[in-house]
Amino acid sequence: MPSANYAVKFGAERITFALPETADVTVIEPRAVPGVANPASAVAEAVAVAFAQGLLQQPGTTAIAISDATRPVPNHLILPPLLAALHTRGVAAADISIIVGTGNHRAATRAEVPDLVGAEIARGYRVISHVCDDPAQLVRLGVTSRGTPVVINRTFAEADTRIIVGMIDPHQFVGYTGGCKGAFIALGGGETITANHSMLNDPGARLGFFDGNPVRGDIDELTDFLGIIRLGLDYL
Repeated sequence: MPSANYAVKFGAERITFALPETADVTVIEPRAVPGVANPASAVAEAVAVAFAQGLLQQPGTTAIAISDATRPVPNHLILPPLLAALHTRGVAAADISIIVGTGNHRAATRAEVPDLVGAEIARGYRVISHVCDDPAQLVRLGVTSRGTPVVINRTFAEADTRIIVGMIDPHQFVGYTGGCKGAFIALGGGETITANHSMLNDPGARLGFFDGNPVRGDIDELTDFLGIIRLGLDYL
C-alpha cells in the first residue's frame, strides 16, 4: 500500500514515520515569526526599561529563575546581557543565584547546566536546581484566597531582587504559561503545585483562557506575596 512520510520534532531530534496515503491526515504547523535582529540589544533594552522604573532599588543578592529543559527558552541569549546590566548597576557575580525552575520535574543534572545557561555562565555563577520536596530549599509565606499554600524556593524568596526569565506558550489548563508561573509553580513547593493544579478540571481552566481561569488566577495571586521583575523578553 502506498504511504506518505512525515516527521515530528522530538527533543533535539526528529522522528520520521509513514502513514498510508488513504489516511485522512492534516498537518498543523505553527506560524513562523522572525526573531529580533539583535537579541543582545533587545534584552539590554528590556532590562534598561525595567531598571529605569526603579525595579532594582539597590545592589544586593539577586535570584534569577529560569526554565528547565522542558521549555526551549534561549537563556544563552538572554542571560549574558541581563547579567552584564546587573554588574553595571553594582551587583557582584557572587551575589547572583540562577535557579532552574523544575516545578515537580526532576532536578537538572550537573551535565545539563551548561546546556541551560551556557558554559561560561555555568562556570562563573551559582546555578542551582529547585527541588520541590526538599524542606531545606523551601519557605512558607501564607495561603491564597483559594486555599493554596504559598511555599516557594527560599533562595528566590529571600533575594533582594527577584527576576523571572521565561517564555509564553499555550497551556492546557493554566491558559498560558509565563510570567509569575516561572516562580510560583516552577519554584513552588510540592504542596503548592498540587493544590494549584487540583483546579485543572474546573470549567474555566482552559487552553488560552485567562479571565475566569482559577488556576491562572491563583498563580497570579501568588505573585502578591513577592515582588518580581518580569522582563518583556518573551518575543525572543
